[in-house]
Amino acid sequence: MGRLKAVFFDMGGTLLDMKADKSSHLLVLEAAKARYGLDISVEELHRRIVQHLERFEPSQAQHWKPILELTEEAYREQMAELGIDIGNRDSEWFMKTYKATYRKGVRLAAGAMDVLRGAKLLGLHVGILSDVDEDWAAMLVDSLRIRPLLDSVTTSQAVGVGKPNPKMFYAALKKSRCEAGEAILVGDSLERDVRGAKAVGMKAAHLAPAPSAEADYQLRSMGELLPILRMLTGAGP
Repeated sequence: MGRLKAVFFDMGGTLLDMKADKSSHLLVLEAAKARYGLDISVEELHRRIVQHLERFEPSQAQHWKPILELTEEAYREQMAELGIDIGNRDSEWFMKTYKATYRKGVRLAAGAMDVLRGAKLLGLHVGILSDVDEDWAAMLVDSLRIRPLLDSVTTSQAVGVGKPNPKMFYAALKKSRCEAGEAILVGDSLERDVRGAKAVGMKAAHLAPAPSAEADYQLRSMGELLPILRMLTGAGP
């Protein structure tokens, strides 16, 4: 097992501030509620849409269906259940509002920018490895102004499958020109990130409140990652 040469980051729940993410979604649904005079709380509407998206999670690892497409389907479904038969123009309004609101509201998690900069200074290949659509990943990277810090972006839409499918990890490793044992994935999901990375021979850092014996490293915050990267690259504590 060689010295660390590459670090890959999941996006949602890892690099991204998920409170800002939810706030953006709620703002979009607040706009929809006002547009149609809906008699439902935005929190309940959000819960129903998330529930719709979760139904597809088991199949995403084998055949990726774009998240934006699923989100539009969920929106249409919920509007129909509330007695609102929306047409293409209204659906276009929702997606335009959705993208614009997220573009404005997206934020990095606390400490994430310092970690990205630090990893770059260590000479590591810095990549994103995430279950997102291509266009969405590009929007996030540009809105967060982190493109200069990245060497690669690997999305599920580009590969055609989601994590923990090994194809995702091999696609990212190919871009880095590193062996699996020379790379680490940082993510919040035990199943998709930790187990997926470990299955192909990569190291895994688990960003979560509860510890897991399956991960090589347990993180309670992004700030705890840099000392680990320094150690694995031989740069010292």
